[in-house]
Amino acid sequence: MNVDTGEWRVVEGIEGISPAGRNGHTATLANGRIYYIGGWLGTGPLGAADVHALDPITWTWSRVTTSGQGPGPCNMHTADYIELDADRKLIFLFRGGDGRSYLNDLHTLDVERLVWEHPQTKGKPPAPRANHSSAVYNRDLIIFGGWDGTSRLHDMHVLDAMTLTWSCPETKGIPPTPRAGSTLTCIGDGLILFGGSGPHSSCFNDVHFFDPRTMTWTKAEKDNSSLATLAAGDSSSLVMPKKLARAAASMRSSAGRPLAWASR
Repeated sequence: MNVDTGEWRVVEGIEGISPAGRNGHTATLANGRIYYIGGWLGTGPLGAADVHALDPITWTWSRVTTSGQGPGPCNMHTADYIELDADRKLIFLFRGGDGRSYLNDLHTLDVERLVWEHPQTKGKPPAPRANHSSAVYNRDLIIFGGWDGTSRLHDMHVLDAMTLTWSCPETKGIPPTPRAGSTLTCIGDGLILFGGSGPHSSCFNDVHFFDPRTMTWTKAEKDNSSLATLAAGDSSSLVMPKKLARAAASMRSSAGRPLAWASR
């Protein structure tokens, strides 16, 4: 998709052998390649454990051969890239599930050496879950919500990637209702959470903002319940924190399109 024009196109002539069809996998941009990890292949209870990479410049697929202690089958997990320093460029995989069990183990993949590790962490990790959301703010990995096999969740956990220490911060404001399958995106000095599913397979279309510096949730306000106009680029009636508004405006204006935010 061309983000300047909003146009989709089918990429023709991709080289290499593409991964088998799947869902519940992750796609992580790291060090110039997109890494695809795990997912359910459509048969059997367990997810896949393979790693593939797509070079978006040459449009070439490759099967990634790794060493070390890999995570094993992964399904509805998360995988986020954090460059700790010049020698440590890592994908942090919070497994979530293997297709049969709900898990909470953490693994890292060094994208330079292609070595998996299962680091020992400090603090209390998130409870086992799958279909959670994640994002990176500075060098913190943030995990939100998900499904533990019985209930949808709306707790937040933070991993300091430098010290490998988990924490469960006390937040302010009104957090999003319990949900699984939402998206969590870092923009400027905050995070944007959108959507997800709640009880009885209901799907949400609400937008929430989280400020990691003050640990405060703010719900975006619209003068109607539909976000269709927002998706079309009309966000004039959306109320959001000022710094996020400026960051979003900067991102959109850099693409040549004006953006009007109502901020408070």
